[in-house]
Amino acid sequence: MSDAASDPIPPRRPRVLLVSPVSPLSGRSGSEQRSHLLWQALSTHADCDLLQLEEAAGDAQPLVERLPDVPGGALVRAVLRAHRWPWQRLKPQPAWTARIEAALPRRLADYDLIVGRYLWPVSQLSLPPEVRVVVDLDDWRYRRDPLAPASGWAKLARKRFANLLAGRELHRFAAAFAVSDLDVSELQGRLPVQWLPNVPAQLPSEVTPVPASRQLLFVGSLWYAPNAEAVDWLLQQVWPRVIARVPQARLLLAGTAPKAQLRAWSAHAGVQAPGFVDDLAAAYAGSCGVLAPLLSGAGSNIKVLEAMAHGRPCVVTRLVHSAFADHLSPGQHYLLGRSADEFVELLIGLLERPQAQQALATAARGQVQALFTPQVFAEVVAGLVRQMLPAAVR
Repeated sequence: MSDAASDPIPPRRPRVLLVSPVSPLSGRSGSEQRSHLLWQALSTHADCDLLQLEEAAGDAQPLVERLPDVPGGALVRAVLRAHRWPWQRLKPQPAWTARIEAALPRRLADYDLIVGRYLWPVSQLSLPPEVRVVVDLDDWRYRRDPLAPASGWAKLARKRFANLLAGRELHRFAAAFAVSDLDVSELQGRLPVQWLPNVPAQLPSEVTPVPASRQLLFVGSLWYAPNAEAVDWLLQQVWPRVIARVPQARLLLAGTAPKAQLRAWSAHAGVQAPGFVDDLAAAYAGSCGVLAPLLSGAGSNIKVLEAMAHGRPCVVTRLVHSAFADHLSPGQHYLLGRSADEFVELLIGLLERPQAQQALATAARGQVQALFTPQVFAEVVAGLVRQMLPAAVR
């Protein structure tokens, strides 16, 4: 008979705190979806409490409240006053940290790991030095394509200043996730960094072949400035030349925007801008190609991955190409337009010979199915978490 007192004590489950500015429970928007996947991956390996830390908007009042528990842990929502200056968003707030700790089920020092979704929310906390902190540097650096209008350089300067301030805070963190290949290469050497892919909201199990259609598609939140900028550039620099040579061409702009903006876009020949589209799968099925003429922004442009997942050839700018350079290749997985002239010719070729790009669309879909999936996302998170957790609870 064994002595029960001498039996080894099994390791307890790790305790992790996920700090996110958006709810990780629904996954409606792209930001919420990545937060949701991160929460799911962490919850597989640990008891994961959630801190939803927001900046007050409009008439919202600062507060800290404990909400009903979620599967696997507690949920606390904190709304802090919006900061006037960018450097204030990255500095710890001891008084608010104390209020947040009082609402959480344990002190920050009692967690085995803290994970920040984006840099600024977790930077608001007075982080205990004995606890490792991993930060998801999604949208790490704002960039502009050489085709972008000169009027955007002032915004680029402001964004670069904010990025410089953010870089000075990286010493507070043990490791980071980055969403694009370009961000990974830039961050290497500053702290341990792991590529964590964005994942399309939908990975259809079956897709239709590229149709003999004259419809092209742009999908995105059209109220978002980089998307609106891309549409304006496309309609000013590219589309009139396309419609002049292929009068039957149609461009569907799928996404929410102010009604006046949608009307202005719809006034262009061959353009439909209905706003939100209920059946996006049907829009993909009826289109021979998808456009991503992004000229500014950050992250990895998940719209491109969604189009590839639906088996449609994509035409992209250099900005989009740079986000995927280590995992997707021009000519093999997508068509790259380096100028307005190249975009015109690529779109006309796609409209006149859409099925000639079937092999490219098939290869792109296969790459998305191999690399940009919830399973790959979860494996990457699990690998870094195992490295960061204290040895006693790994």
